[in-house]
Amino acid sequence: MPELPELRHMSNNINAWANGKTFREVRKSEVHKSPAISINMKRFHLSALSRGKELRLTLSCATGAEKVHVLCGMGMTGDWEYCSVDELPKHSHLMFITEDGKDAICFVDCRRFGRWSINDFSVERSPDPTLEFEEFCEKIRSHFHRKEFDRPICEILLGDPDAWMEILNDGTEQKYFNGIGNYLRAEILDRAEVEPFLSARDVLGDCVERLNKEREAEKTLPFEINRDVLHLCRDVCMEVINRNLTYAPGASDHQAFLDWLKCYSKTKCARDSTGRTIWYRNAPGKVLSPENKMKQKKRRSSGEEVSPKKSPKKSPKKSPEKRKREEEEDDTDDGDDENISPKKSPKKESVKRESPKKEHPKEAPESPYKLKLRPRRASASA
Repeated sequence: MPELPELRHMSNNINAWANGKTFREVRKSEVHKSPAISINMKRFHLSALSRGKELRLTLSCATGAEKVHVLCGMGMTGDWEYCSVDELPKHSHLMFITEDGKDAICFVDCRRFGRWSINDFSVERSPDPTLEFEEFCEKIRSHFHRKEFDRPICEILLGDPDAWMEILNDGTEQKYFNGIGNYLRAEILDRAEVEPFLSARDVLGDCVERLNKEREAEKTLPFEINRDVLHLCRDVCMEVINRNLTYAPGASDHQAFLDWLKCYSKTKCARDSTGRTIWYRNAPGKVLSPENKMKQKKRRSSGEEVSPKKSPKKSPKKSPEKRKREEEEDDTDDGDDENISPKKSPKKESVKRESPKKEHPKEAPESPYKLKLRPRRASASA
């Protein structure tokens, strides 16, 4: 699944392909469910900008100031290619045709999870940690009081799984960590030496406290070591971008990406409560067990009292002397009852009455004289 560095590579490639070119047409495949892009421009220029896991295309009129923004989500396998119109890739779904009609910039997606619409960047997503780092940190600081940060850090890095398959996103609604995907979260937590199932409030508490102090002092405080999760969200992404690494298996430099990975697909793994796989090196953490959807267990920690489970109350055992005394009292009570209780009337014997059997009538004896009927003659008129 394309993540922040891959989206940055795509936008850079589109800008390089479209540089100095004019386009005349936007085509859409018939099988894709996203809407057709209808514009009132005969000739336009094309540019791209990525923000987290979103890619925005800008169509600028070649003869005026009119602009149209097309917001794209890559889905699971979306990518962009520059090719000849006569040799379009098989799964091309959105094509921008050049003015001479020979070449095209195509959105290729074999699984069709990618989406596009005429829109601007989503307001619900967080700022880009590589382009808007201060705004990125400020959004986390201003929302840190919410219950969402009680979840494990590995889950909040990926976002809300309930937003799966929403239009214009890749499968998650990333309100706080826009652009961070599965391999990035594994490498970030591994470099920060953070257990993935610790709560986000415990992991980010020191970072947010420092941000609050900076806000009060109105100046940036120096960090001794930039190994906190917030800085690593920026630095790890920039490392992939600057090295021009790609995770696409068919790419020529895919081996360089595999060599760069230190944790993802190379260490122990477990499933978080949403069913997604997290890779880690040492311990998973104490908030949740590594098993998928396991209930949180109470554990004893320093200064924390765990109340023992209350067992149901059992009736106290009676001593043999008390039991013997109760039996004697029962015997005396039975004797008194025999003298006082009235005589019981004997039960009446139930007599079964047999219903008289119905006698079937006997058949009458056959008469020796039988009446012989003659056939009726037809009338002369008939």
